[in-house]
Amino acid sequence: MKGKTESFMYLMTKIVIGIISVYSLRVQTKYISPADLGAYALLAGMINVLIAVFISWIGSSGLRYFDSYRKANNQKEFFSTLLLDWGVLIATILCFVMLAAYFVDYISIRKYLPLVMMTLLFGSLWDIFEKVLRASNFSKTYCFVLLAQSLLSLSIIILYNRYYDDGVKSLFLAKICSGALAAFIGIKVLCVWKYVGIRQFSFEFNNKVLHYGIPMVGVWGIGWLLNYSDRYIIKFFLNDEDVGLYDVAYRFTESSIGMVIAAFNLAFFPAMIKTWNEGNDNDVKLMIKTIFRYYFLFSIPIFVGILLLKDQFYGTILDEQYSSAAIVMSISCIGFIFMGVNNTFYKIWQLKENTRMVLYLTILSLVFNFSTNVIFIPRYGYLAAAVTTVVSYIIITIIAGILINREIKIRIDVKSFLKQIAAAAVMGIVIFFTRSFITSFLTLALCAVVSACIYFAVLFILGDLSEDFKDIKAKIQNLRRS
Repeated sequence: MKGKTESFMYLMTKIVIGIISVYSLRVQTKYISPADLGAYALLAGMINVLIAVFISWIGSSGLRYFDSYRKANNQKEFFSTLLLDWGVLIATILCFVMLAAYFVDYISIRKYLPLVMMTLLFGSLWDIFEKVLRASNFSKTYCFVLLAQSLLSLSIIILYNRYYDDGVKSLFLAKICSGALAAFIGIKVLCVWKYVGIRQFSFEFNNKVLHYGIPMVGVWGIGWLLNYSDRYIIKFFLNDEDVGLYDVAYRFTESSIGMVIAAFNLAFFPAMIKTWNEGNDNDVKLMIKTIFRYYFLFSIPIFVGILLLKDQFYGTILDEQYSSAAIVMSISCIGFIFMGVNNTFYKIWQLKENTRMVLYLTILSLVFNFSTNVIFIPRYGYLAAAVTTVVSYIIITIIAGILINREIKIRIDVKSFLKQIAAAAVMGIVIFFTRSFITSFLTLALCAVVSACIYFAVLFILGDLSEDFKDIKAKIQNLRRS
């Protein structure tokens, strides 16, 4: 199955990155107050939305069309067009940020203006090459870059906070250095300098990029609002400290289930594009079924673990001053589960180049989420933000599933799903009766390892992993023969 090998490689990479991210959160909550982390979250959110709206559509188009342009040996038009578009847009963004800092300082842009601009520059460049590397055959290189980014970021945060008293600045420096490193590696591996030239700019390809990418501007921008606007509403009605408490709990969940979503999207979508271009509809359907099986295989036990251990994470991984937002973790987990399902539905429309449908559904979800946040956050605080986000994802996933099934029949391996639920239930019982013994990071890690072993052992007994072990055995034998 195309994408299966890559999915495990990406998943293993994302697991390591998730562990690094969790440890990074541990360092951040140790050195940085909730108010300062909240202020950074608002600035980082602004950077993310600017990249999402103005740049991400370029990378998405690159991901969609790289395979066909490489086969046609036409990389000159491909890279020249994308990078010229990027140059014009990033210059516009930087000018906009400088003007915004001069006239408005609602989230302290002026204080960190040079760092914000450098983060935008390298972050946007990497946003493009990240997607092109995914579309290429450099899967191992891509995984190496992701790991290098995480390790470099963590090192900078640790070292800077040991000697200086400005944790927010350390987070910016970590993003700048890791973004610059990743972008440089992407440029070097793809030998981009061989293909770039103003004369190689293609209006024909640019029109194709615009046709595919412009609807994605709304998708990425509104998607950001859906995932991130709650911080700004919390800031408006409450304060920076509540933003920080909410953001840490949300990011902790993102580092766990989020890594599973990212791993399968990273691995399978480029393979789906190639299969779709070859006209193999049945293979695409089988691939979607496989995605869902492996997605639930890993996301369900993570959800159960976070649900039962949310209180134990504080004082062992995260600083106890953030513990009042523990409930946000388990609520956000539900949202991430549905987000992963929804992302797979959206990929089908992207294959059909029907990105407008993705845009319409994202707008619908945003309207619901934003309006309910404005109504309920003043009354119930940041807890309302977590609940409304989950409800919006559930609604939009149901609608997307119904619409997608009219175009292509989605099949889920129900037997495998029920076995995964049963195995997670057994694991959950063990966690429930042993969590009182968790008093340190070491005992928490031991509980996580033992719980994972129990989960996969039950699945093995139920026969859900038989085919997977056969595949692994066959690959090992092939490696020995070669």
